[in-house]
Amino acid sequence: MKRKEINIEISHEKTGTPNRISLRESIINNFKSNKDNSYIIKLETDTGTNRSLCYAEIYDDVEYARNVVPKYIIERNFPSEKEEKSEKEVKEKKPKEETKPEKPELEKPVETTANEKPKEETK
Repeated sequence: MKRKEINIEISHEKTGTPNRISLRESIINNFKSNKDNSYIIKLETDTGTNRSLCYAEIYDDVEYARNVVPKYIIERNFPSEKEEKSEKEVKEKKPKEETKPEKPELEKPVETTANEKPKEETK
C-alpha cells in the first residue's frame, strides 16, 4: 500500500502520555521520514501504567497519504497554529490558589421538650 506501518511501545516513567506532536517528531527523526508523510493513527495508554502503545503510518507519497488517511487523523497530526498556541498558554498558566470558603458559624441548638415552646436566647 505504499506505506510503512509501525507499532511502538513507549515507556514514560513519571510523566503523562506523550502528545502526538512530539511523538510524531521523534518517529520522523528515527525513521528518517518526511513530516508530511508521517501520521500517528492511534495512541493508547493503559490505565494505571507508564506505557503507551502507538500505531503510526509513514507513506511514500504525500498525495497518496492525503487521499487514504481519514480527515480527522490528518487534523490530529497537523493542528492549526491557533490550537498549538492555546495548548502552550494552558501549560504556561499557573493554577490559581483556591481559597476554601469559610464555614458559617453554627448557632447553638435550642433545647425543647415535647410540651414546651423553644426557649429563645438573649444576647
